[in-house]
Amino acid sequence: MAENSVAPVARGDTFFKGGTADAAGGLHLEGLVHVFPDTDPDDATNRRSGGNTVCILVRNKHSGAVTPGQVVTWSSTRPHKTTGAPVGSLAGLCAGVVDDHLPSAGAAVDDLYWLIVRGRAKVTAQGTLDHNAHVFGSGTSGRAQAIASPTVAQHINMIGTGSEDVTTGNSGDIIVNMPIGPA
Repeated sequence: MAENSVAPVARGDTFFKGGTADAAGGLHLEGLVHVFPDTDPDDATNRRSGGNTVCILVRNKHSGAVTPGQVVTWSSTRPHKTTGAPVGSLAGLCAGVVDDHLPSAGAAVDDLYWLIVRGRAKVTAQGTLDHNAHVFGSGTSGRAQAIASPTVAQHINMIGTGSEDVTTGNSGDIIVNMPIGPA
């Protein structure tokens, strides 16, 4: 998981790179953990911070493409290796955030992509996300939502903390810190 190791798929790419995804291709890579430098999704040569971003290479098993910055759930068939649908409610157990460096088309069904589980990620807000807000996956197509005073039941589904003020429907940075996944 060292930052200086070579990732089999570059951040911002998928395993099949837009080609036809094969459900059996790259099975040995599912669940691979890699640490990347925290770079700006709009210009990967610029570092957002002095920190790193921890990602898991996962397969999209949802019925459609997942897009950059969406908060997604684990697939019930192979959790920690495959993801399901974008989170659909505050009660949904989140897996992480789809790589915010991907192109807008995202990752097709059965393709492998990086899932952010620690570090900064650009997400789309459902409601206002304030700096230091408790951030959760919302009921709107994998967007992120702030809850001022989460219940104990909701707290287990927290995905991170706001790192800047973001208004409804706009994209902004949060610090992802999933309670599950690699350390």
